Formats: sequence, C-alpha cells, structure tokens
Amino acid sequence: MSDMVKNILLWLVVAVVLMSVFQNVVPDGAPEGKANYTQFIQEVQQGLIREVKISDRKITGVKRSGERFETFIPTPYDPDLLNDLIKQNVRVVG
Repeated sequence: MSDMVKNILLWLVVAVVLMSVFQNVVPDGAPEGKANYTQFIQEVQQGLIREVKISDRKITGVKRSGERFETFIPTPYDPDLLNDLIKQNVRVVG
C-alpha cells in the first residue's frame, strides 16, 4: 500500500475512535429531570419548585424535593412567569 492510503486509513480510524468516545461522553436524549414548559408551570403553581435560574430561554432549577430540572420557555417572553414564581416564593437566581 502506498503511504497516502495508509495515511487516509489512519485518519479514518482516528475519526471513528473520536466519534465513539464522543457518543459515550455526551448523554443521549433528554437529560433526567427535563420537563416540558406546561409541566413546569403546573409545578410552580402547585408550590413544588424551590429555586430557578433563567438564562435566555433556558430554565434550570431545584424542586422542593431536591430534584434538579431543566426546561425551555417556548416564547421569547412569558409575562406571567415571574409573577407566578414570586407568588409561590420561588427563589430566582441570576
């Protein structure tokens, strides 16, 4: 085999190994504790949420049970969200 073919095969093997490592490191699918926005709002209104951090459209936080969660705001701005959080004594961190 020529040196060029060996070099190409070596790079293909390296690429396959890197892809395998990447797939094992990055979790597949939705992370545990990921909730849809409707479920999140219901849990806020039921007083089940202790703390949230809002970053752009992503919301992460901790439920009163200690379970961590993550969800996304479907629209750029939900005017009722902050009022619901304050009403239920949810700690909002920045």
